[in-house]
Amino acid sequence: MNLAIVTPLPPQQTGIADYAIGLVNGLRGEDFNIDLFTNIETGSIAELSNFKIFNLNSIDTDCLEDYDLVIFHMGNNVDFHLYMLELLKKYGGIVHLHDLVLHHLVARLTYGEDNPLAYYEKIAEWY
Repeated sequence: MNLAIVTPLPPQQTGIADYAIGLVNGLRGEDFNIDLFTNIETGSIAELSNFKIFNLNSIDTDCLEDYDLVIFHMGNNVDFHLYMLELLKKYGGIVHLHDLVLHHLVARLTYGEDNPLAYYEKIAEWY
């Protein structure tokens, strides 16, 4: 099975980046071909030397259609995860949710875009 994993990676300062290293190394040797996709220049990551790493800012994201499954490591930090929402809408996949509440992402997409009414509608809907 061909897997694409969209995730933060080192040197990003997030536990999800560290978690991703453990996950993909744990899946090594299983019947998976795994490629990693991130939004930063990563250089060489010794712990991931057996995997292809693609910078989403430098490639045509339509390549995600070629995978059997796309997995998104989604958290609450806007800097690390906001870009994933458009990819998730376009390509679908599985979301590995690392935070139980995504308030900061929703706040950024509504209140942060000068749409407080949308923010309050979402809060009312969910609570």
